[in-house]
Amino acid sequence: MTDIFKSSTIGVNEATPKDLKELWGIIDEYGKLMSFFLSNNIYSYDDFCDMWNERIVDAIIGRDIKTGILLGCGYLHQLLPGHYATINVIKRRRYQSPEIIPAILAGLKYFFEKHDLVKIVATIREGNVPSSKLAKELGFTFDGILRHHMFIDGKWRDFKIYTILREEL
Repeated sequence: MTDIFKSSTIGVNEATPKDLKELWGIIDEYGKLMSFFLSNNIYSYDDFCDMWNERIVDAIIGRDIKTGILLGCGYLHQLLPGHYATINVIKRRRYQSPEIIPAILAGLKYFFEKHDLVKIVATIREGNVPSSKLAKELGFTFDGILRHHMFIDGKWRDFKIYTILREEL
């Protein structure tokens, strides 16, 4: 397995099917904040695995070097090779490290190169302040709002659109 990023505390590699159970544990920590999953009727580990196999184009995972604990995942869906892909990033809430941003940036570079992308798009539910903050820290630009983009918890929800271009990394 090739290292995409390695520091003294974080290692980033391509995700494998054996990582899914651990990843579901992180998703489960967030509960109703994971709007992408709720809007796609993903309520169980089996639903998650079905969605993963049908829709996820590529994924990377980050692990704590010392403990081996899964820290997070970045995955692409809605890929148009040579142009763009939509990304979701899932990070363990309580894990803090100054190396998180460089690790995610290395993952973005990996996706840009592997899929010959021009841009990566992130759609973030209105009101999800931590994800919007992370997008800005990574250098994403706020492009606008998708009004009534997903029906979640009985209401239409707006989503912010953030993009980053290859040359901005």
